[in-house]
Amino acid sequence: MIRVGESFDLFLETLKHSNSEVLNLSDELIEYYLLEEFAIEAPSFLSEITLSRLLNEGIIDNNILEKGKTLQKMYLSMDQMKNWDSSSIKESSE
Repeated sequence: MIRVGESFDLFLETLKHSNSEVLNLSDELIEYYLLEEFAIEAPSFLSEITLSRLLNEGIIDNNILEKGKTLQKMYLSMDQMKNWDSSSIKESSE
């Protein structure tokens, strides 16, 4: 099992790859960050287990916990899209 500090670092890295600023990048970088990096990180580092662990250790609060859960739901919604590319991500309502 990874240490809680490492879990937090990986949680932060996941957030870095999924913030709205990514949408201002080139199409190639959007696809890299969201379709490669975020797609690999989100299932693990936004999971209920990771978020609960960070909450229980006092590293995040309930507000961040809920935002993390929301972001994971958005990822799962994106994961169901048939067409994963920068255009469909930019046009998504989420």
